[in-house]
Amino acid sequence: MSFSSEWETIYQQRQNQAGWPWSDVVSYVYRYYRSPLAGVRVLELGCGTGPNIPFFKAIEARYHAIEGSASAVAMVHARFPELAQAVSVGDFTQHLPDASGQFDIVLDRSSLTHNDTAAITRTVAAVHRLLAPGGLFIGLDWFSTQHGDMAHGRETGDKGTLTDFTQGQFVGYGQVHFSDEMEMRTLLSKYELLALEHKSITNWLAENGATRAMWSFAARRPNE
Repeated sequence: MSFSSEWETIYQQRQNQAGWPWSDVVSYVYRYYRSPLAGVRVLELGCGTGPNIPFFKAIEARYHAIEGSASAVAMVHARFPELAQAVSVGDFTQHLPDASGQFDIVLDRSSLTHNDTAAITRTVAAVHRLLAPGGLFIGLDWFSTQHGDMAHGRETGDKGTLTDFTQGQFVGYGQVHFSDEMEMRTLLSKYELLALEHKSITNWLAENGATRAMWSFAARRPNE
């Protein structure tokens, strides 16, 4: 199983619980999904406690999600009982739906990047299968090799994947993968890239001006 057990502990302890949709989720969906949104079929990988669900309900999407933490899914079911059958516990790097072309949008916000190279590669290929032709894969806040916290992790033997962070934002978060531009382009080579953006944020109130660097992208499955 690729899912890091640390995330179950994080959600059990009521950590990492955003209560509102991430602004980049809203802007990327409106910017890059050109068809009418009502009824759009959405799969979110690693939905956590469901901060993005109110947005997808507002646009009348048919929402589904796979989340590795049973505690997080229980919170989603308590808050959105109507999604009890649509939001499930599972390792999305291993067990995605079998049917092809059943989603119009697959969304990942900073979940897949907490896996090793093999799991990420396998999941990106599975997403391609799950998307309908012309469907959109949105990936937000995948960690970059320019992220300052790379200096605080232990190498795992898999290039770009670190664990056991001694300080910074990833302490207690298990494995974290950091990508450069070449890897991002290679991972998404079967898609039509609509956006590949890199952002770097330096917190000058933190010790040594800690820098966080992330990739975000919108990639379309070609009409084949």
